[in-house]
Amino acid sequence: MNKTTLSFSVLCAVVLIWIIGCQVFDEPGIKNLTMPIHESGDDETPQGRRLHVDSLVSEIKETLSSQSTQSGESSEDYFLQISSDLMAGLFYNEVSLKQAAEVFRDTGLRPYSETYHSIQRIQTLKTRRNWPGVRYFMIEYIGDEEGSDIHSLSFEFQPGEGSKEKVLRSLEQSFGSLSEPVPDRVGIEEWRLPDGFRLAIYTLTKQDIDDGHIDKVRSPSDLGAVVVTLYKPMH
Repeated sequence: MNKTTLSFSVLCAVVLIWIIGCQVFDEPGIKNLTMPIHESGDDETPQGRRLHVDSLVSEIKETLSSQSTQSGESSEDYFLQISSDLMAGLFYNEVSLKQAAEVFRDTGLRPYSETYHSIQRIQTLKTRRNWPGVRYFMIEYIGDEEGSDIHSLSFEFQPGEGSKEKVLRSLEQSFGSLSEPVPDRVGIEEWRLPDGFRLAIYTLTKQDIDDGHIDKVRSPSDLGAVVVTLYKPMH
């Protein structure tokens, strides 16, 4: 295994789990989704901008209903920012798997779950349907049925001119100004977040597509897609 593959292993492992199998996730509705870390609904700081998940869901539903973005930007760029904000909101509010499933259902993403056991019980939630420009959204939880914690969240943005720069701008809107990336990650730009989490982006290369690092259904049209992952390293 070469150095690039080793460096990419943690990131691609988060994404590979969706191919194991699936079952439709259909739990009862959960109300009062968030425990906001910001008291004021008018907080316009980067981390407070859209961390109220219930408000974000309402905005998404209104946008989908009207078939136009509130700001007039392209739907792809709008939903990139929405995905970044949603990632931050689910993470900072420590949303449970059942709550996350409701968020996905309410915004038309048709979630499904899958469970497997390694050293610990791992359950994932992934979307069957996706917003323009966003290829999937996935959350991974570790723990038993009585209590599980978020281990990773990820989504992928479409390839295109300036895709990486757009992703970086959206992440800074959601998570605040990003410092220099953590060094020694070949092909991966990564930042440290609270509680031991890492935020990472990776642009798919021809080798990823040829070797099937992410999954077995890649095509040349995926070249340049940007994978965004928020995860907790396993020690």
